Amino acid sequence: MNAYSLTLVCLIGLFHLFYAVAVWRKDFSVIDICWGLGHLVPLYFSLTFSSHIELRQIFVSAIVFPWALRLSMYIHYRSIGKGEDHRYKKMRLGYGDKANIKAYTNIFWLQTILLFVISLPILFINLSPENDISYWDYAGFFISILGLLIETIADWQKHKFKKSYPDKLVTTGLWKYSRHPNYFGECLVWWGVFLMSIGAQVWQWSLFSPLFLTFLILKVSGVSMLEKNYTNREGYDDYKRKTSSFIPWFPKELR
Repeated sequence: MNAYSLTLVCLIGLFHLFYAVAVWRKDFSVIDICWGLGHLVPLYFSLTFSSHIELRQIFVSAIVFPWALRLSMYIHYRSIGKGEDHRYKKMRLGYGDKANIKAYTNIFWLQTILLFVISLPILFINLSPENDISYWDYAGFFISILGLLIETIADWQKHKFKKSYPDKLVTTGLWKYSRHPNYFGECLVWWGVFLMSIGAQVWQWSLFSPLFLTFLILKVSGVSMLEKNYTNREGYDDYKRKTSSFIPWFPKELR
């Protein structure tokens, strides 16, 4: 078996393990913890099967490893003592008596496939033939580091704010300039990885990953879903009118 097939097989096994935990705990939201950890699988196999280790692979590893570990640890930490996330509670109610079966196909299998597709640039870059390092690699590494910092700071600011004001919208710090700075940071991470794939001359196969991730975050599971939940929150209308939805920018003056 090669690195691609081993990655897919191990991801399937990992998500089945988390599915068993989810059914046992009656908590489908454990899948979110698996999302970050799952990216370590292609990183491991791509480095194991690579015929060489150069600065480009070090750049990718230095981004993916802390990003994946931090995300899973943060999601686990914020979920302690809170039970199932409200998004998955809504899904569970909608699925009714067939909740476990539908969650298996619609949540766990779907996310297995999504993670494999989105993480493909890790495999493409680390398994590509040896190429000289280029300015694309440095630019991609810088953008990914910036994205990781933005995502980390935004999550920390929101967590700190919610500890004091659990029922209020966070509108300070990075959240003053974007309604979803954490998602913006995550997209930057993967667009940076894509730029490194240009240096590795595998960009044609890697472009789909950040495009697909950005689409999912903006239109499916991230921004759009949260915006619907915020509609009736106090102060949200003013916050929405003056604050950029995604890309951080200076707030507008309300008249």
